[in-house]
Amino acid sequence: ADKITSDSGVKSAPSKITSVEKKADAISVLENKMTTTSLPRVEVITQGSAPEMNAGVFESAKKNNKDITFGVADENDNLLYSWTFQYDNLDTSKMNGKTMDLSISFASEKKKEIEELTGQTNGVYISIAGYHGELPGPATVKTYVGDQYKNGDTVYLYYYNEETKKVELIGGKGLVVNGGYVEYTLTHCSTYFITTNTPDSYGIDT
Repeated sequence: ADKITSDSGVKSAPSKITSVEKKADAISVLENKMTTTSLPRVEVITQGSAPEMNAGVFESAKKNNKDITFGVADENDNLLYSWTFQYDNLDTSKMNGKTMDLSISFASEKKKEIEELTGQTNGVYISIAGYHGELPGPATVKTYVGDQYKNGDTVYLYYYNEETKKVELIGGKGLVVNGGYVEYTLTHCSTYFITTNTPDSYGIDT
C-alpha cells in the first residue's frame, strides 16, 4: 500500500472518514447541526454519491451563519471529494428552484473528445452530471488524486468548453497535491479535468 504521508514525492492514501451518514438523512443531519453546534462550519459525509441539496439548506446556512461542507466517501469510508460553501457568499436564486446533485464522476463521456483535442491521456476527469449551471456561491472542492499523483506535484485544472471545443485554465495557476488531495474553486458545474500538462502546452497564456 502507498505510504500515508504528506511528504513531497510520495503518494498518499485517502483520508478515512469516521462518521458516514445515509444519503437520505444527510439534509436533516446538516439542518440539525446548524442549530446545535457552535462550530462555524457544519459537515456531512455520505457514501457513494452526494445528497441532493435544495435552496432551503443554503438559506438555513445563511440564517445560522454556518459554512456547509458535504463530502462523499467510497465503500471503504475513504474520502473521495468534498464541497464547501461559505454562508456569506450564497445566493440561492442562482439555483432557479432546482435541487443540486453534486455527485462527481471521475469518468467523462467527453473523454475521447478531450484526449483528441489535448493529446493527453493521463488526466483525472471531474464530471458533474446531476447539475449543470451556476452554483449558489463559489465552492471549494477537495478531490482525491493521490492514486495518480505524488504529494508536491503541480497539476492544472481545466474546463472543457463544449461550445468552442477549447480547454480553459481554471484558477489561473497550478494546484499542488497535498496529502493526496487538491483543492480548487468552482462557480458552475460542467466537465473539468486535472493533468500535469502546463497551460502553455495548450496555447494558454497565464
